Amino acid sequence: MSKPFRFQQFELYQDKSAQKMSTDSILLGAVAQLDGSMNILDIGTGTGVIALMLAQKHSEAIVDAVEKDIPSAEEARANFESSPWSYRMTCYAQSFESFYQDETLHYDLIVSNPPYFESIVTAKSKHKDWPGERRLEARTIKGLSFEALTEGVAKILVSYGKFFLILPAEQEDKFLTIAESNGLFHQYRLAIEHMQNSGVHRLILGLGKQKIPVVHDALYLKNTEGSWSENYLQRTANFHLWT
Repeated sequence: MSKPFRFQQFELYQDKSAQKMSTDSILLGAVAQLDGSMNILDIGTGTGVIALMLAQKHSEAIVDAVEKDIPSAEEARANFESSPWSYRMTCYAQSFESFYQDETLHYDLIVSNPPYFESIVTAKSKHKDWPGERRLEARTIKGLSFEALTEGVAKILVSYGKFFLILPAEQEDKFLTIAESNGLFHQYRLAIEHMQNSGVHRLILGLGKQKIPVVHDALYLKNTEGSWSENYLQRTANFHLWT
């Protein structure tokens, strides 16, 4: 077993997960927020990093996670159990499509770093523990379609709730059209550039069941010389260990 990645208040193992921790997931965990949230769901939790970040931020919330890849779910559970918030965190090893059929489920904050690629290279490359099929399920729309994702979120999100996800910029129009057809409306947009003036490559979108003016936000991850931007450092200041 490799050494864990250490955050300020928890540590993360990621030997088994089909979807490793990334800057995308860390930024989504830092940005997603609902003051007073009591019931949180992370869809496709992978290592569990986003769920752990949200448990840290929302000190009284019950945090659930769903992950259909069994080794990933087992690793997320172990990461939850070793955290300070284990008593209020649960990972369900099942597909989101089966999970949201439970009529008793209701959440006020839902997050997802969903599979969004049409196709990817599935060769193991340097990732010797990544079987091609598991990586395909974790990273492409074969694993969870936008239609299934938004249909499920709309069913279990409360009327005042928030749903946050991260997507490639080119998927924005397609996703928002599908989301609105399921009663989820665009409320927040964070445009992300990898480097200053390099062009927007990712978006964090916030949605809800109410039509309100969209709040626009922006950041770039790195300065032109390659160091982390002050904006990114500020947003992740409560999580990362930068020393």
